[in-house]
Amino acid sequence: DVLGVRPVGMYQGKPNVNTRRLVMEEGGFLYDSDAYDDDLPYWTTTTTPEGQPHLVIPYTLSENDMRFASPNGFSHGKEFSTYLKDNLTYLLEEGRNGSPKMMS
Repeated sequence: DVLGVRPVGMYQGKPNVNTRRLVMEEGGFLYDSDAYDDDLPYWTTTTTPEGQPHLVIPYTLSENDMRFASPNGFSHGKEFSTYLKDNLTYLLEEGRNGSPKMMS
């Protein structure tokens, strides 16, 4: 109620075998990001109780600030910024060559 609008998606970070089913059945969410298995969003083969498709927007474990918390991660913002810029440059080149990906 803080923003007055219910969220339509979620990322909870520690999914188990029941998470997606519960997100779809009980949460009423249109998408979740509790997946690390692809570079592009995809639709699940299971539908919500209302018969709607459920979108999965994979979460990246590399292009986020968690690398500041790991022992071999980033020690300051400049490293992180350079890493993100280099990654974006690579993704743009991949996209221009016909294989677009997502940076989430």
